[in-house]
Amino acid sequence: LRVNAVKVVTLLNYGQYFVLGLILTILPKSKHHWSLDLMGAICFLLILQFYNNKLVYAFALPVLILGLFYAILNGISLRAVASFPPVAIIGGMCYSIYLLHYPVIAMAGRFLRNIQNPVLTACILCTVILAISTTFFCLIERPTMNPGWPKTLALRVKNRLTQKPANPKQDRLRENELPVQIKN
Repeated sequence: LRVNAVKVVTLLNYGQYFVLGLILTILPKSKHHWSLDLMGAICFLLILQFYNNKLVYAFALPVLILGLFYAILNGISLRAVASFPPVAIIGGMCYSIYLLHYPVIAMAGRFLRNIQNPVLTACILCTVILAISTTFFCLIERPTMNPGWPKTLALRVKNRLTQKPANPKQDRLRENELPVQIKN
């Protein structure tokens, strides 16, 4: 939507991707087949091919993404790649990466602007973003996924504040002791 040559950004500008997600959930699952891997590869290559053609890209991108995601969910090789543990872990951390990538790029970009090699710059940025996002995910996001995290946190803080300094080995021994029953 244009108003006085200024683009109005609303969620309606991205509605096609929301609909795409809905369509993806109602499409019937197919048997895993290599032809879906081929379809996914073609969709991926077309996404790259049409990147600079804004008109084709605007109309074709949702359809191509739908084809690619369907192939990832139902293909053989693409499903295996998406299920590979490092890929799945990074996928689970996507919200942390999304939240932190821009501030990291903004801060690190100041130090990296003199590097002439864009590939090296991208590799450094990706490594820093992944390291910071992983730390954030492990310390903040993952613990708060538990619905009872406020109680767990309060209990840990209380235990730390009230705990006397002790020998950790002795504490472990006490936790593992079984109650002794005396028979008369």
